[in-house]
Order: sequence, then structure tokens, then C-alpha cells
Amino acid sequence: MAGRTGYAQLSNGLWLNDKANELLDTNQRAFGMWVMSLSYASDNMTDGVLNARALRRLGCDDRTRDALIECGMWEDAGDGCVRIHDYLKHNMSREQVEGRRGKTAERVRRHRENDVTQDVTQDVTRYVTQENDVTERVTFNQNQNQNQNNNPPLTPPIGEGTQTGMLTEDLLFEEAWEAYPRHTGSKRGARSLFVTMDELPSIVEAAREMRRRVDAGELEARYVPSMSKWLENGAYRDCMPKPSKPEFPEPGWVQSHVFAHLPDGCDTFQAQRRLWALIRDGTTWDAAAATVIAENNPTDERTEE
Repeated sequence: MAGRTGYAQLSNGLWLNDKANELLDTNQRAFGMWVMSLSYASDNMTDGVLNARALRRLGCDDRTRDALIECGMWEDAGDGCVRIHDYLKHNMSREQVEGRRGKTAERVRRHRENDVTQDVTQDVTRYVTQENDVTERVTFNQNQNQNQNNNPPLTPPIGEGTQTGMLTEDLLFEEAWEAYPRHTGSKRGARSLFVTMDELPSIVEAAREMRRRVDAGELEARYVPSMSKWLENGAYRDCMPKPSKPEFPEPGWVQSHVFAHLPDGCDTFQAQRRLWALIRDGTTWDAAAATVIAENNPTDERTEE
């Protein structure tokens, strides 16, 4: 049975992809079907393969299927099936998803056991402390000259990994909870979600960023959700540092270094899109310009004697 929580991955550079842009310009239905196929494959954990039944369920006709295969965004997998091109390069396989779910369930189980142990320890500690207080008061009343501190204070148990007996995940959660600008909802519920997530230090930094935005007046405190909702909805990702983007040249540089060297009648819009794609992939400005110029000025195969 498919899980309803999760997300298919789309590259941030999809809007610059030549293949995707060409398909969007020529066949919007096919482009929409490709996006729907990503969602279906991720939801049903098919590893990017869609059988004939899945295609019918998505409402994909033969013309759309052939268009996506022709442009390379789908691949013919035989027996009426198709495979989304490079799906597993950007998305987790069924085996990876199920493995992560198993690890998450185990972490939650261990965390809940730890919560129960801490609760019992706290109850016992309170009880023993109260009994010691009563004993000390009785002893003091019987003989004021005796030492009131005969009963040493109860020392909390020391756990593995830290001096306070807390797990690293618990320590990170406490940092995140303390930094988060609004303490509504269940703290235990927020902690149960927190410990199941990856990149916990990054979430702590995201909580600090939320605090900064509220303190700076960029966000009103009344609009801050409870931490449980913030984690459950994935809103913490909005507070994480955005990946760095390449710096693109100014129009004047493009005109003098690229357009001025292209033949008459060349599609400058397509040339600029090609230039952007090369720079986005890490190519230097000069090398990207040289590539675009060479691609639009094919060498004449006839050599002069």
C-alpha cells in the first residue's frame, strides 16, 4: 500500500533544462503527464517504472506516451511499460524508502522507551526526595544538634554519550525547542517528530532562524505555528540556507562575447539559454561562450586547396 507522505524530487535547474523547455513549448499535456508520472512513481515506490495499468490510471494516451519517449524523458521498458529517465538518480528506491522507514520506526521505539524510563526515574526521584525531606525534618525535630544532611541527595543516573544522561538527539531537540520562538502545543509530540528526522543540527539552525525573523520583525509571532506543525509540514526547510546559485554575466557581456560572434539569423534566445545551462553546470563564462559560438558556427567540411 502506497504511503501518502513523501515527495518526488525535481531539480532546481529544471526551468533551465533544454529538453524540458522544448517539451513545455510543444506539448504541454506531455509535460504535465511527466510531472504526474513522477508523483505516481514516488507514491507507489515503483522505482520509476510505470506499467500499462498505471498509464491508464494517469490518463496517458499513446500519443503522449510516444512524445515522452521520443524526447527522452521516458524510456520504453517493454511489455507496455515505461521508465522515467534518471528517476533513481534523483529519487530514493523502494529498498531505500523501506530501509529508512525501518530505521525511523526503530528510533521512535528507542526514544519512547527512553521517555518511559525517564518518566519512571523522575517519579521515583520525586518520591525518594520527598521521603528524605520528611526523614530530615523528623530527625531535626528530635535532635537539633545532629547534622541535618545525613541523607545524601539522590544522583540522577548517567547515560551513555553525555554527562547528563541525555541522548545527543535529546540535546539537539532541547536546543531547537529553546531557540524556537513559540512554545505552543505538545513538547513531547514535537520531540517525537524531531528525533525521526535527518540533519538535526540543520533543523536547530532553522529554529534559530525562525527566532531571528520574529525578533527582527520579519514575521509576527502570532503567525508562528507550533513546533510540531512546523516540523510535520516541512516548513523548517524554508529557514534553511538556500544552495548557492551560479553568477550569470550581464547582458552587455553576453552581447559582446557571444551574440556578436553568432551568424546572422541565429536564434539568440536559444543561444542564451544554452549559455545559462552551461554556466549552471559549472562551466566558466569564457568556456561556455566558446561552446555556444562553436555550436552555432559549424566548421565548413570543404577545405580550400
